[in-house]
Amino acid sequence: MSSAAPTREVFPLEMDQHRVAWLTTENRYGHAMLSKVRFATDGGKLYTLLRPDSAAVRQILGRPQVRISLGKGNQRVKGPEITGMAFVLPPGEASWGRHLMARKYWWLRVPFLQRGVLVEIVLA
Repeated sequence: MSSAAPTREVFPLEMDQHRVAWLTTENRYGHAMLSKVRFATDGGKLYTLLRPDSAAVRQILGRPQVRISLGKGNQRVKGPEITGMAFVLPPGEASWGRHLMARKYWWLRVPFLQRGVLVEIVLA
């Protein structure tokens, strides 16, 4: 029997209660980089908007393996990190993710505030 902490049992119900999450990506040298992101979920997928020129997008394009931990405000929540694979979606495939983000965050309903690329994270 494994002594590892459960990861998926706490995920679905708690995820929508949180407004921010911490995205951990790795650069090409293997150093972990933390980014605070706003997100929306749909099934086993998580969507977030990132600036196209951000380091997180460059790191996702180089190494798509990421980790997510839930957060509140500027504090990291103590709990399991959830691993996943991140993909930068082309503009034609981003409409559903943008809709989910706008449903959760009112300020994303204003069209000119929806700048950025949509990243889809498929949770493992």
